[in-house]
Amino acid sequence: MAKTTLLLTNDDGIYALGLRALAQVLAQAYQVVVYAPDRERSGISHAISLDQAFRRSRVELGDYPAYVVNGTPADCVALGLGIEEEVTAVVSGINRGLNVGRDITYSGTVGGAMEAALYSFPALAVSTVWDNPNYQEVAEITSKVVAEMLKRGLPSQTFLNLNVPPLAKGIKLATMSTKATLGAVYTRNDPTGREYHWVQGKWMEVQIRAGGDPSDTDFSVLREGYAALTPMTLDMTDRELLKQWQGAF
Repeated sequence: MAKTTLLLTNDDGIYALGLRALAQVLAQAYQVVVYAPDRERSGISHAISLDQAFRRSRVELGDYPAYVVNGTPADCVALGLGIEEEVTAVVSGINRGLNVGRDITYSGTVGGAMEAALYSFPALAVSTVWDNPNYQEVAEITSKVVAEMLKRGLPSQTFLNLNVPPLAKGIKLATMSTKATLGAVYTRNDPTGREYHWVQGKWMEVQIRAGGDPSDTDFSVLREGYAALTPMTLDMTDRELLKQWQGAF
């Protein structure tokens, strides 16, 4: 019986340690094929390269096919799904840096999973802490979630977002927090005297430790020491406001 085929991508680039650890662990149970960006693409969200040529090139990462793409994570997924006919599901990660709360709207890691969901493929985005990440541990937890995702399936236009802290006690389902690492904008002058601007975010781990969130949010679950698994949907409709505005025009 043929193994299930997983398409892997990320936003940290083709040679990121998190991607390699993930591929090595998942390849023990599945056929793995990697399509990943040629460079760091963090913060690029769900961007795609409209009306631009992008290419794939074979690279040697392990005992599985891997391709570097001069595009975004969403480009990588679209290209991979268009070429690799046997793909069953998509996994994006392991990202260095958590993707929780409203910050997921910036995430290229999440953007890769969203692209897969657009094509109605089961998809999982996975992230961990910035400081001293244990990619092997995160990859093993991810493998458990992938197995459950494949067994249960996902509704069309949905995906999963997994965030794993160090030494995770287990996995808990969580809602998306309304917090974000809102960036401060700094204005400086370069050595030639020209003005430039710099956006700097707050450390996500500091925000999580601060507390104050409802107990079922991704922030709170991570603070308790558990991996946070959040089901997400592409339907962004605010149905309550939709009801409230009925008859307004």
